[in-house]
Amino acid sequence: MIDLVNHTCNGKCSNCGECCSDFLPLNREEIKKIKKYMRTHKTINHSKSNCFTSYNFVCPFRNNKESKCDIYEVRPFICQVFKCDTQPEQAEFVRDELSKVREIHSMKSTFFNDNSNITLFRNAIHGDTLSRDILESVYKE
Repeated sequence: MIDLVNHTCNGKCSNCGECCSDFLPLNREEIKKIKKYMRTHKTINHSKSNCFTSYNFVCPFRNNKESKCDIYEVRPFICQVFKCDTQPEQAEFVRDELSKVREIHSMKSTFFNDNSNITLFRNAIHGDTLSRDILESVYKE
């Protein structure tokens, strides 16, 4: 069962960004649409992770300074339909249905060639204990 925390204010999105994940289900059309939007909106920026920065699993299009999505006009379908006050059963249904027609992508990797999160997951899967410890500490927060 999916565990959800309701961050809405009076049933409306509070723009807290808690649901803005680096890993999202996308299809080819969504990827094309976002890339086209990025070409016409040059202000979208992302700084790559390095060994001196902490791991960050937040969508790179999340603008925390302004509490908004920098690609709101072309945001993925999952971002359009998800709201954290959804019942867990409904959230699972939506996730399962989307997984039938979309693949999970790292937004950082797909749009900014930043593979740091994918590398971390891959290393953890293959038994690297440091990577596993990092993931455990990130997801306990």
